[in-house]
Amino acid sequence: MGGGLQFLNKKSWHTGGMKQREAVWKREQEHAREEAKLKELQKQIAEEKEQDALKQLAENNRHQKKTQERLDFMYNTPLASVEAESGGAGALEG
Repeated sequence: MGGGLQFLNKKSWHTGGMKQREAVWKREQEHAREEAKLKELQKQIAEEKEQDALKQLAENNRHQKKTQERLDFMYNTPLASVEAESGGAGALEG
């Protein structure tokens, strides 16, 4: 005779069903990926700030020439560094 209310798990609106648990699991995984991406971006920003501070300190102590920042930020991306390592002709090859 056991069973009780087990049939409710098979209803589409019940939170104990497999579809609902799967949807929750997928959302949790997506959230974890977003958190990891956010953490990585924050780490990258912190490293860039540290590099800028060290560069500013060196310029203030006159150990290094003052550089003008023009479009350097566009070429200091991870994609640009990968292309530079591979020879830079990856996009031009047919």
